[in-house]
Amino acid sequence: MFDLDSWLQSQKRFSLDYLRLGHKVAKITCLESGDSCRIKWSNSSLEYQLLQQESLWLRRLFRNQKYNIKKNFQGNFFYIFDFYEGVDVSKLLALDSMQEPEPNAYDFTEIACLLFEEIIQLHRFGIVHSDLKPQNILYYKGKIRIIDFGSAGWLGSAISLKKVFSYSKYFSLPNVLSYKAYHTDFDWYAFFLILSVLFDRELASLKQMAPADFSEKCMSFLDEMSLQAQDRLILERALSSISNSLLK
Repeated sequence: MFDLDSWLQSQKRFSLDYLRLGHKVAKITCLESGDSCRIKWSNSSLEYQLLQQESLWLRRLFRNQKYNIKKNFQGNFFYIFDFYEGVDVSKLLALDSMQEPEPNAYDFTEIACLLFEEIIQLHRFGIVHSDLKPQNILYYKGKIRIIDFGSAGWLGSAISLKKVFSYSKYFSLPNVLSYKAYHTDFDWYAFFLILSVLFDRELASLKQMAPADFSEKCMSFLDEMSLQAQDRLILERALSSISNSLLK
């Protein structure tokens, strides 16, 4: 099992100080450059394969990365990646519910529109993220960044070719395993569920709706976003595809 403190003490490139960002991810600092980095590790073969896949997708997506380093410490593999500033959307929602720093401090309609644009960009590149959820969306100074690409795949590529196909149960299509290939439905279904969390602060009722009611509710979210006609058409078509899938 990887021990972050032991590894930091064994090397001289990074500061001994760190900030935990999650269960198996932390922020560390390069002593020479002062750069902040993310270090991610795994404690199982499944987690390691997801880390490998994430590293590969980050290389494909962001050619100007400064850090994408695979390391081994006492038989445990881990990766050091670029650090991205921001707070994940799940934490913003928690702060908003506590009215911190003040009531309605965050513009969740803006976040929804920014997320739409990011998903469109991924799909134009032929990439399906497959694990969208509030925890995988960072918000910082009017911009967002989607993170955690361990489950991503090429649009139309066979799911069976992946060593690991992992997804978050609460934000995935209930029939996701019936799909043979990566489909934009994966991301758009998660997007509509995220809209439910952003606008209604709840998720369960939308997932339990019949397809027709699901579509009607999601259309109301689109009204709140005030989209341009061509963007709304993209989401209406995505919603139609998802509804047809849910009826099967």
